[in-house]
Amino acid sequence: MERSSSKKDPSRIFYPLVILVSLFLAYWVPSAFTRRHFKFSIASVEASHSRRNVDMKAKLLRITPGTQGERVSLEELAARSPNGLLVNFWATWCAPCLEEIPALESLHRQLSGTKGLALPHLITISVDEKAKDVSALYKTLAFQPTFEVLHDPDGAFAESMGTTRFPETYWIKGNGEVNYKWLGPQFWLSEAILRRLAHD
Repeated sequence: MERSSSKKDPSRIFYPLVILVSLFLAYWVPSAFTRRHFKFSIASVEASHSRRNVDMKAKLLRITPGTQGERVSLEELAARSPNGLLVNFWATWCAPCLEEIPALESLHRQLSGTKGLALPHLITISVDEKAKDVSALYKTLAFQPTFEVLHDPDGAFAESMGTTRFPETYWIKGNGEVNYKWLGPQFWLSEAILRRLAHD
């Protein structure tokens, strides 16, 4: 017959503690290996209404494949979209941003292919220091992005909007008013998001 030990097994406390510390380091401590001071949100799904206005005249470099080198303003892009812009801030060093790219591509095709509804036009803005980092990323993807990609190399435009965590997405009306804001990666083809984009 086994005698029950009054001593607690230290591994029962040690291993859960190691897991908790690892999760903390992975999800809450800013990456020490990025070249920028930005932090990013891993799994936040917060969204909010926000009525701040955006500088629609600010010009950013277009780095979409095939149309690189041209400077374009959000005002110019919004002029072609009756229900404003869906602006996603991201970076190649942000793992959640990269995971979100296929969903954004699917969303862009959905928005572009929906007839009879006034939907926002999707653009993305990279805050990478160098445009060539984004170009290098394109070569690793299994598809060619069809959404607009602009470049904000010093992060000034992102910071002017209060963006310090990535990915972060804004729905901006043509007059520069922020209609809605999503923090962190999203399930962009969810019924809730598509319904909001179609009816808000």
